[in-house]
Amino acid sequence: MAMHSIQVDEEVLTYLKERAEPFVDTPNSVLRRELLGRESLAERDGPFPMGAREPDDTEGLVPEVPSGVPQALAQLLQVAHLVTQKGMTRQEATPVVARFHDVAPQTVNDKYGRQAGLTASAFDQLLAQPGLTNLRSLLRKRFPRHDGVVAELLGDQQGPANRTDTSVPVPREPLTYTQAGYLRGGTPTGATVVLWHEAEGRTGYHLYWNGQWHQRFGQAEMERDLGISVRAKRSGSQEGYPAEAVIHAAWRHLVDQYNAGEPNVEYTRARPGEVPPPLS
Repeated sequence: MAMHSIQVDEEVLTYLKERAEPFVDTPNSVLRRELLGRESLAERDGPFPMGAREPDDTEGLVPEVPSGVPQALAQLLQVAHLVTQKGMTRQEATPVVARFHDVAPQTVNDKYGRQAGLTASAFDQLLAQPGLTNLRSLLRKRFPRHDGVVAELLGDQQGPANRTDTSVPVPREPLTYTQAGYLRGGTPTGATVVLWHEAEGRTGYHLYWNGQWHQRFGQAEMERDLGISVRAKRSGSQEGYPAEAVIHAAWRHLVDQYNAGEPNVEYTRARPGEVPPPLS
């Protein structure tokens, strides 16, 4: 297939980087997946990513999934099974599942990316959580008719219908980076902050710290005082400048901690009682 060169601005380049899987994606594969929802024949037949194991045979390694289970759920569960039950990393498991289905690794990435609403780092954090509580909750919410296969492939032999241990707390629903509400939690420097997101979307983030609300916050202060890295532009005349709203970086940090099961991060849609009214 003929290839062509195009120019993209810094914002589009950042968008592509955020959706790319290291050692797997090219700019073309990201655009193809985002715009067309499929991979090319060249990518389908391409090599496995660097650092991944390419087994001679996937039979007996990748668990079978009953017919009727959506491919998005099936492939996500198979990756999770290989990580949690077979000791692989996600980067190793993804091409194994791709080979099993005779598709490109990008196709499997898409199942837990665009279709399941997870970034690669968020999926890694869910897989690292003991008991996989938040991953189970997320999948049961998105695929409520397939609770049994979720329990089976994630190693829950009891199954949801047979659970009788009422001492286990109800799992929290995973959050997204664009969800509205309030988050309270700690930062890498030990500071405690409250974040308010006005409405669903990518704007309207506010930070309550050091006794006052902030609608804007400096990148240097975020990284120095709170220890939270802000995504920066990597090229062009504005290289080093923030590629996201600075306060959004703190929201993203607390969302990741919450979804990973950190008990000291709290979320509510209502304003916490001990916090002053936002921007009053």
